[in-house]
Amino acid sequence: MKPGDHQKITKRAIDLYHLHCPGPFSRHLNRYAEEVIEGSKEADTTPLTVRATNWHFYPANDRLAPIKTKLLGFMPITIYPTSDHILKRRIEELKKEISKGISEDVFNLVGRILHHIQDMSTPAHAVPVYHGLDVLDLVEDELNVRDSFEEYSEENIDTVLDTIIVDHAHFEATTEAPLSPDALYEHAAQRTLKTLYGPHQGFQAKVDGVSSHIGWDSYWRPWSSDRTDEASLYGFGSYGPLGHAFGKNHVLVGQVHYEVPPQACSQLYRKQLSCMVLDSLRALAFVQQTTGL
Repeated sequence: MKPGDHQKITKRAIDLYHLHCPGPFSRHLNRYAEEVIEGSKEADTTPLTVRATNWHFYPANDRLAPIKTKLLGFMPITIYPTSDHILKRRIEELKKEISKGISEDVFNLVGRILHHIQDMSTPAHAVPVYHGLDVLDLVEDELNVRDSFEEYSEENIDTVLDTIIVDHAHFEATTEAPLSPDALYEHAAQRTLKTLYGPHQGFQAKVDGVSSHIGWDSYWRPWSSDRTDEASLYGFGSYGPLGHAFGKNHVLVGQVHYEVPPQACSQLYRKQLSCMVLDSLRALAFVQQTTGL
């Protein structure tokens, strides 16, 4: 997700938490809301050196191991392709800051942790499929710096977020037994993979005028050991034939015409966005439990 979308999701979660769980923690959460929201953005941007060597993908297979390379051809560095590494670091930092008392730093770290959990409901992060600045030249297609799901989100998040309603009963059911952030991260990623590739997933579409079942692997293909492209060698999946056209209803791939019903992508996006909001509430409930407020 784009940094701005993380901020909007995080703000919605804070507003819902304050609405349904007033009290000391909620008052602190409101007081430091800007720190949480900024933290959810800064996980993507600051500090740049940490961001450049800590990518935000799910460790879906053992091939996604730390990559040792040289910056500018001579300075040894290690790149961590999966975000479980930086998430564990942020969780430890959060525990230390909480032990010192409530502060801006506590809530900035909360925002950074929310960012990584929210990422696990984004298909290209969970599968994962490489996208972003291609510093290691993993992919030939320059379009891989973009992800069409994230671009769709940027265009539609305001409208869809307004339709995600969490009443008090739903809030209580969501937050009554909060998972730790690392467990929530794992749960979110596995839920996304089940949504994409579980039994009976996908939708009916027309391919050259013929009704056909389309799986979500037409958008995001999981990693396979039989592929030998550079990204696959590092454990990444790939975009399918529709991968750069999420949200598009008419897509021409070579000479093949796909007619995708509008609700197919909009329903998946709404489901994943709802998961990001609810997971953020669960994470905030865990922080409240940890602080004892």
